[in-house]
Amino acid sequence: MANKLRITLVKSPIGYNKKQRAMAKSLGLGRLGSQVVRSNSSTIRGMVNKIIHLVEVEEIEVDESKTQAPQSNPAAKRNKAAADVDVVEADEVHDDTTPADEEETEA
Repeated sequence: MANKLRITLVKSPIGYNKKQRAMAKSLGLGRLGSQVVRSNSSTIRGMVNKIIHLVEVEEIEVDESKTQAPQSNPAAKRNKAAADVDVVEADEVHDDTTPADEEETEA
């Protein structure tokens, strides 16, 4: 079990210092009532302490085995996307210019 923090924005950061507004935004808190779950680390704790007058914080216990998503291989996705691209031959390229456009470019 890992300890996490559930952080809820309960007071608007409007009218407060720009750094405090930025701190709320960097935690992922955009609107009143928005909640985020972050790891219980000293970095997050320090950010929360800067705007403690704007947020409610509760410590929650999360089972790690249920929260881990299956790992994916981004390189395999890139290779598959590259294989799906159709190659266009040089004689298949169409010229979309009209004869009137060609006359204007010559003048």
